Amino acid sequence: MNYYYHFDICAYVLLLVILFSIYFRKLQYGKVNRVFTIFAWLLSFCILFDILSVIPLGSLSLKKQTMVKTLACYGYYILHSCLLPFFTIFIGICSGTWDKFINKYPIRSHLFKLPFYINIMLILTNPWTGGVFTIVNGAFNRGSLTFFVYLIPMFYMAYSFIYLLTHGSALTDEKRQVLEMVYPLNLIAVYIQFINSNILMEMFSMAITMLIIMMFVLKPEESMESDIESKSYIAFVEEQTKLFASGRTSLVILLKIVEDNEITILYNEKFHRQLLKKVVRTVRKNVDAKDRKIVGIYYLYHGHFAIILDKRSTKDVIKRKTQIIYDALVKDTQLPNSTMDVNFEMCNIRIPVDIDNVEQFRLFSEAFFNKENSKPYTQYWELTNEEKEHLLFDINKEVENALKNNRFEMYYQPIYYTKDGKFHSAEALIRLHGEEDSFISPSVFIPASEKSGAIYSIGEFVNNDVFSFIKDNNINDLGLDCIEINLSIIQCMEENFDVKLISKMKKYGIDPDMVNFEITETASDYISDAVRKNLLKLNDKNIQFSLDDYGTGYSNLIRVTSFPFKIIKLDKSLTDRIAEHRMHSVIKDTINLLKNVGAMIVVEGVEDKETADWFIAEGVDFIQGYYFAKPMPKDEFLKFIRNNN
Repeated sequence: MNYYYHFDICAYVLLLVILFSIYFRKLQYGKVNRVFTIFAWLLSFCILFDILSVIPLGSLSLKKQTMVKTLACYGYYILHSCLLPFFTIFIGICSGTWDKFINKYPIRSHLFKLPFYINIMLILTNPWTGGVFTIVNGAFNRGSLTFFVYLIPMFYMAYSFIYLLTHGSALTDEKRQVLEMVYPLNLIAVYIQFINSNILMEMFSMAITMLIIMMFVLKPEESMESDIESKSYIAFVEEQTKLFASGRTSLVILLKIVEDNEITILYNEKFHRQLLKKVVRTVRKNVDAKDRKIVGIYYLYHGHFAIILDKRSTKDVIKRKTQIIYDALVKDTQLPNSTMDVNFEMCNIRIPVDIDNVEQFRLFSEAFFNKENSKPYTQYWELTNEEKEHLLFDINKEVENALKNNRFEMYYQPIYYTKDGKFHSAEALIRLHGEEDSFISPSVFIPASEKSGAIYSIGEFVNNDVFSFIKDNNINDLGLDCIEINLSIIQCMEENFDVKLISKMKKYGIDPDMVNFEITETASDYISDAVRKNLLKLNDKNIQFSLDDYGTGYSNLIRVTSFPFKIIKLDKSLTDRIAEHRMHSVIKDTINLLKNVGAMIVVEGVEDKETADWFIAEGVDFIQGYYFAKPMPKDEFLKFIRNNN
């Protein structure tokens, strides 16, 4: 029989590409990625054996052909028997529930393995029975038991599908749907190969499955910080849910670089990322050897890390291991040409022994990262109730209370257009009223909300309030072209953010040219591929963006031109230095460079006529500041615009 093994060759090449991508992008670390990597290797060898079992070997003697094909067939059938049980385990680990499922009733583990053992027994007894396959005159032939050897993997396929339906709630809807989609793909391929045994389709469909899983389930562009060899904040948010759903005992180490901001300012972003990479490598090198491939190291932002280990160690062992990691970090992260030391703070939390629900864990971890601690490393179980309350009392409670009691309010600051002397836009600015008739600065509650997750609720409030304002007041009749809305980079990480925002705009009847979203320059440092995709999708829908606070971070034209910003806003820190002779030239050159890349320019923080006149003479497009108008509540803003436009 002539076999069409070209699909196998394509599958093998695809697997090699996937494996290269895994190791090149450092995707092999962490439990889920580790299982996926092993599965990829198993499948690649299975495909290789499948090819060798049917490919013509005319250059070899008949005896050697028989020997090669026999060994290849045994290799293929044994590995083929492993694939779908292993895929079932992968589904379980992806959902974070496998350990709990298997350990709850030990009999489940034995029942799960039993069909696999039967399959292996059928294959290993083949030399005496010839029931699975025979090699006659160098040609492969199926045996009478081949049907059962394929039937058992089909049992595991059904098992994994039912498991996904019943235990997949910890996965996002998109990931669960993608995993569900691969089943019909593989069933069709198995059916084609079963009725046309000379067309080798099954391995090709599994290779396609691996590619789909890598792209849409593992999502390396979202889940990895490849340049520092760690997992991302998005991956950690997902992992938290799985952590508490799994039922397994885990050790979470919260780690922060105390001087992270100072290091970024003193050196540069490239050096900062290299330091973060060194931290990740040092942690991985100093955990137990058996844990190095499966330890989950997550970079959260601003020098904050979370490290997850499967541990059932005693308190003393945990403390000793933490001390080893801490000492290694201090030793390996010395700064060049500086007297400043890099200091770390760590906290050990046993899940679910110390904290048994995800909400409490999030609150505590964010409180730990936001507060200065007197000790370099802390054991959660040693904290008194008073110490825990002190850690947890922070701005997040104030934000939560403000959302419940409607203490947020939107103010609007008119933006002066230098070409005709009118106000064609305004920036929407959120204000938080304190309980004692005072304001809490956005510089306080926004960063805390970004870390705690409250930024999503704040973002909802801002969008609803501003969109409602635009709809109710027909801003075009007031001479306004658009309202500028600040956008947190954390919001942009939300899955399907672009779809949700477009849907909300349609609900309020907001045309894309009525709004312009601002992203701060320092936040733009953290634009991942996933965030960039969300923003570009919005840009494709004619939604415009501004780069806010230009001059506060590590500005360069590559960054400015890498994303289609319509407007660049010069920060007040530059405006305040206009009186300095040296800064005159710097600001002039900056304005000219930004003009050359086609951006419109807004100058922020202008508070006097002399400064306003200087910038107008330099040809900037807009001026924002107290000289023309301060931020004001809605009614006052509307009155101002009617009087001045």
